[in-house]
Parts: sequence; structure tokens; C-alpha cells
Amino acid sequence: MEKTKVTKREMFERLLGLPTVQADDELVAFIEHEVKLLDNKKEAVSARKMKETSENAALIDAIVEGMVAGTDYTVTTLINSIEAISELSTSKVTSLLKNALNDGRVVRDTTKGKSVYRLA
Repeated sequence: MEKTKVTKREMFERLLGLPTVQADDELVAFIEHEVKLLDNKKEAVSARKMKETSENAALIDAIVEGMVAGTDYTVTTLINSIEAISELSTSKVTSLLKNALNDGRVVRDTTKGKSVYRLA
């Protein structure tokens, strides 16, 4: 039988259900405050992810717009030829290209261990 990990929120909810905890107003206030902090953290992470997603979408658009149909590009040549991504690392650009590949906007060929990308 597989055990699932109990989260902080679940532990706090269990504590709030105990009669001895409910009798102590300070403890109840503390637990409710901790749950609120967990909510704030979750919202902040969600907002950050949404911001990163929109930034990545803009970068992918810049990459696709900077590519010429019928031309093969390595990650390094893309970084050197497109101003919007010139400051990014090769791993970041590879990740962006993977997203564009999943969207069907670019295709990848690997020859002799070297990956080249071109418009779909």
C-alpha cells in the first residue's frame, strides 16, 4: 500500500480539528496565519510561472520570426543572429526551441550528433 505525503496545509487542518487546539485562541490564530502564508506562497508561485510563460512565448516568437525558411540553424547561430536572444544561454534557447518544436513551429534534425533547427 502506497503512502501519500501529508502536506503542511493538511497538518494544520488536522490541528485545527483538535478540541485542545480550538480551546487555545493564540494557537488557532497562529495556525490560520500559517495557512494564509501558504496561500500567499502558492499565489506568488502561480503568478511567477504565468509571467515566465508569457516571456517565453515572446522569446519563441522572436526566434521563429528571426529564422529564414529553408535555412538550418544551430542553437549558437540562432543566439548570434537574433538580437532578442543574444544574452540567453544555450540551454535556455534549447528549451525554448523544444517548446517551439512541440508546437510544430520548427523541426529538428540531428546529424553527426549536432542538432539543427529550421522552420516547419
